Amino acid sequence: MSALQHCHSESIVHRDIKPENILFDMNKNVVLVDFGLAKQTKAVMDVVAGTPYFMAPEVIDGKY
Repeated sequence: MSALQHCHSESIVHRDIKPENILFDMNKNVVLVDFGLAKQTKAVMDVVAGTPYFMAPEVIDGKY
């Protein structure tokens, strides 16, 4: 959660959070990877992006 909190504090939305994109380094720190769909914005987004099985309902509805 601290990795996501840091991203959100910088107005970065990852848009593809799933188990494969959450790793641990050698010191067992959480590492968030694959920022290919990430966007830096404070605006409301309406583009459906991410892996369908892991999308939040508001993303599928098209307003997040």
